Amino acid sequence: VFVGNLPYSIDDDGLKDIFKDYNIISAHVVRSRIDRRSKSFAFVELSDEEEQKKSLEGLKDVKSKGRVLVIKVALSDQVQPGDDTDRCF
Repeated sequence: VFVGNLPYSIDDDGLKDIFKDYNIISAHVVRSRIDRRSKSFAFVELSDEEEQKKSLEGLKDVKSKGRVLVIKVALSDQVQPGDDTDRCF
């Protein structure tokens, strides 16, 4: 699951807290390799498609620190944690 418009101050634990009602396998805020600052988006891996559907519906219009989060199905061509997007020329 792609999660966008995150507060810059959120960490992986805060992200997991948002998804606590769903069966989380992993949750990672994407950070800059240069300064480790949040890029304001993340990816959450859930146990199965049913949990994914439940999270998309259950977290619709959810806010974190005043920001409405964008939660949608992650596409395979989106940046994944660990991808080196800071060295693009």
